[in-house]
Amino acid sequence: MSKLNSPTTPHASSSRLPAIDTTNLEGPPTLGKDKHKATAASPRPLGMDGLSTASRPSSIGGSPVRSTSAIGGLNSLFAVKKTQTAPTSPVHAKPVALDVDAMVQETARTRAVVNMSAVRRNIRRGLALVGSDGVSQVPARGGAVLKADGYGVNGKNPAALAKVLASEGVRDMFVAELSEAVKLRAALKKDRPDLADEVSINVLGGLDMDANPKWLLDHDITPVLNSLAQVRKWNEIAAGLKAEGKLPPGGLDCILQFDTGMSRTGIGGDDVDKLMKAIGNKELTHIAPQLMMSHLAEAGDADPRTEDPATKERQPGAKTIEQLGNFDRIGAQLKKFYPDIQESLGASSTVFLGKELHKNMVRMGATFHAQAPFENDTNPLEPTLTVTSKLGPFVKYPPGKKVGYDGTYTTTRPGGEILGTIPVGYRDMLPPGDKWNHESNGKLPTVRLRTPDGKLHPCTFAGKFSMDMSEINLSDIPEDQLKEGLEVVLIDDKMTTGQFAAQFGVGASYIQTKIASDRVAISHVETDPFPSPAAEAVVDPSPWSKAGRAKRAEATATASV
Repeated sequence: MSKLNSPTTPHASSSRLPAIDTTNLEGPPTLGKDKHKATAASPRPLGMDGLSTASRPSSIGGSPVRSTSAIGGLNSLFAVKKTQTAPTSPVHAKPVALDVDAMVQETARTRAVVNMSAVRRNIRRGLALVGSDGVSQVPARGGAVLKADGYGVNGKNPAALAKVLASEGVRDMFVAELSEAVKLRAALKKDRPDLADEVSINVLGGLDMDANPKWLLDHDITPVLNSLAQVRKWNEIAAGLKAEGKLPPGGLDCILQFDTGMSRTGIGGDDVDKLMKAIGNKELTHIAPQLMMSHLAEAGDADPRTEDPATKERQPGAKTIEQLGNFDRIGAQLKKFYPDIQESLGASSTVFLGKELHKNMVRMGATFHAQAPFENDTNPLEPTLTVTSKLGPFVKYPPGKKVGYDGTYTTTRPGGEILGTIPVGYRDMLPPGDKWNHESNGKLPTVRLRTPDGKLHPCTFAGKFSMDMSEINLSDIPEDQLKEGLEVVLIDDKMTTGQFAAQFGVGASYIQTKIASDRVAISHVETDPFPSPAAEAVVDPSPWSKAGRAKRAEATATASV
């Protein structure tokens, strides 16, 4: 049967590109003095961060793209006289800088919408559960992990999630790499200049031994030191600052990470004793550790029978209890030298593991993205993400037709099978190609096609995923309901990110972090009234933020009087 082609249905949420302002565009110099004239472009619609981009640079590099030498070469070739006039043409006009954000919003067939009001409700729930363990002098608070473009959904604004979390009282933020931290600091200063100095930005990936420390120092970024070598290097950098008279009072702030049983990163084994010895021998006098932290290997392993019906908190599993003991032993040693150092043992699932594991801070990331702390079907958090795409061409194939790379799927139905493509592949958010037929609880992975009558039809995949597309089986849908451009739903409140990922035997973060792509249009919506800064709760700054250091210095000066 031939391909069943139908006109593409425009995406319901697409918006038109703004008109191009050609006021300053000129033709080639040899074509006279006439210039393009036009009225100013209409304002660009709100983008992914909900902010006007009127002040953005005119090109990706921050300056306009100038006319190329190719135009000059053509002018010489045709020997056009300067006195000659000719109507200017867009072909000869100066290239216009591309607004990538607007282009993606207009052209992308796959779209991700983040409900920022749901994000707010999830972070509020997490903050409400995080509390003092009854032992620490400093009450517990919630930090935010925003690595990998905010788990893939920041869009083009590195502070898209950070500014929402800051408005909810979060003052400690963590990213993986220094480049992420620098971008986040700059974006926070732009979007929330009133709070930027109160927020600590911390690099989980540690200290690059060869990197110029100016990026950390100039942008007020704190490294998480993951080895004894990194601790010594940071102390060396601090000593250099002292020699120049630039060392902050009390030393150079840092965070110490310890390996308590995950065997991934952090100071562990004999190096713990070597660190304590070096501190005791006054070899590390120029640094000021503010936080000791670790990471739990099996935080999600918690017996559901121990769950509190009201809070959804559970008793931790054996591995977590083991790591807690190791962490407390290291902490007891470290506090002999740094009695005021704060502690952070766990991340998102730790929110639901009780006060003893909260310490002074729980680093939440998956929490506000609604990734389940335990099982997907017991998730107490509110879904925040919707991802849709569009149906492309579809064909009815006879029985016995091998499909896709390596022919891993073969049509078997006697009357043939209708297979269609969607523009989503393993580059965007799907797992490796051979996961297409992974069975979970006896079921194959599906997406859902919305037909013109409003019904959602589950569709299995047919063959290996390609880089930028995949095939789905449409054979159970009436042919008169099929046409190109129909909406394909991948993730929503009925099929959460965690549930979608579980179909393929992978984690929710694996799927979500791959969304960060110019092939996916990411937008953020607030379904509830956006709280004004005046209505925000007053929260102390992070102790090792710029404002926090000033507050510490003031307290020290007061105490010494």
